[in-house]
Amino acid sequence: MTPTLSGRIQTRIFLMGTIGFVLTIFYTLLYNAFAPTPPAVSEVAFWELFLILIYVTLIGILLDFVYIYIQSFHWDRDWPLGYQFLTGFFEGMLVFWLFFFGLLPATTYDDGDWWRFWLAYGTIWFTTWWWVFGPMRVFFLRWRFRGGQFF
Repeated sequence: MTPTLSGRIQTRIFLMGTIGFVLTIFYTLLYNAFAPTPPAVSEVAFWELFLILIYVTLIGILLDFVYIYIQSFHWDRDWPLGYQFLTGFFEGMLVFWLFFFGLLPATTYDDGDWWRFWLAYGTIWFTTWWWVFGPMRVFFLRWRFRGGQFF
């Protein structure tokens, strides 16, 4: 079943709130463990990854409206695996550029943040993408047949 708009949004929020949150905790602890800055500055960096995760989720939800519109031109209204792979790359590029140019409120781009961003984003994105095509279909049997909706 092709996910509906509501299903895409619910799935995105669920995955970012579970897998994304856990991996963000891991990267926050990892980055702060090797931070050369005093603890007061590290606290800001601690929350920054969570803010970026929230921005990724919100921007992704906005782009879901675009994806559903583009899907309407496809004869079977399906979103092939390759498209889903590419949307993750384009979403990452959009959020990165917003972050780089300081357009995400309460976040600041510092030297070396590009590799931290891409490592965290890439891991979270690939893990959630893999989860949807594997374990998600096993653990949430009805999710697939409800158009991706949980509720």
